Amino acid sequence: MKRNALSILLLIISLGAAAQGYQADEIQTFNMTKAGIKPRNYSGIAHLDGSRYALVSDKEDSDGFFIFSIEQDSITGRIISVKDEGFRSANTGTQRDMEGICARICNGDTLIYIAAENDQQIFEYNSNGIPTGKSMNIPEEFSKNNIQGNYGFESLAYSAATNQFWTTTENALKKDIGKPDEGVRLRLQSFDDNLKTKHQYEYRTDSPVYGNKKKRNYAFGVAEICALADYGLIVLEREFIVTPNYIGSKCNHKLFVVKPTQNDVPMEKDLLYSFETKFNLSHKNLANYEGMCLGARLSNGKQTLLLVNDSQAGAGNKIFALQDYLKVISISYPREAE
Repeated sequence: MKRNALSILLLIISLGAAAQGYQADEIQTFNMTKAGIKPRNYSGIAHLDGSRYALVSDKEDSDGFFIFSIEQDSITGRIISVKDEGFRSANTGTQRDMEGICARICNGDTLIYIAAENDQQIFEYNSNGIPTGKSMNIPEEFSKNNIQGNYGFESLAYSAATNQFWTTTENALKKDIGKPDEGVRLRLQSFDDNLKTKHQYEYRTDSPVYGNKKKRNYAFGVAEICALADYGLIVLEREFIVTPNYIGSKCNHKLFVVKPTQNDVPMEKDLLYSFETKFNLSHKNLANYEGMCLGARLSNGKQTLLLVNDSQAGAGNKIFALQDYLKVISISYPREAE
């Protein structure tokens, strides 16, 4: 009898712990290419207001962002329609490798922030894509001379709950490079509303899965950060391998929740969701997801998360070409955060 009572108690505790944590379910993968949206190099997405979002593409001729209308069903979370409303830019001809984007409201105005990998800078823009002249105070350790090639700023998020921006490099700084088969040591850096440096935390990725295989192209590390409505962050770890003959190419994605208020070294992370895309004889859904932001809040209280991939402007041939997708995931917050 005591054993049964103990078992019931443990079951109640485990169910309670599960109920207190974040839960995630995939809702939909929406094919923007088939919906008539021009293929581009989408690398970041930020929610503005209502159904309006700002997207960056990392190979545009001038710095700026696209405005999209993304309509979601308020009950199911499924995407109803997507419309490209055009490019917002000063058209200076300055090409930035734009990888991360976020937005915040300041004195009633919407300000946009874009992180670029080629200059390791994060600039501020108004809602028309015009630079305001302000930029974040980037620590010297994140400068171009201190990063690995093509492994600079890939992510950017703003938390309205804590009034902080968050970013990190995709892979380790030169001084933090470790063994190839170990997780990568990253520095999660925050900035305040005055664009000044604030907190830094150590973050460790999982060990790579594909790293020892023959490859044409390869990328591994943190592709994006998204701020939740509470003080939590979602970190997207991504490993992408393109094989010599393309068959067998695949991309592994893992979403982790971290709480920057804690002082764990490295940060404690909890797996929220994971998925793999691939190209082989039976699967043609290969997609490298690089952008992530919060979507619509559903009528049942669940929060949707939108992810966008970089198709390299529809790279491929008549047999197979990459497509641009929006993936929709629903998130249930812990009880105390609802």
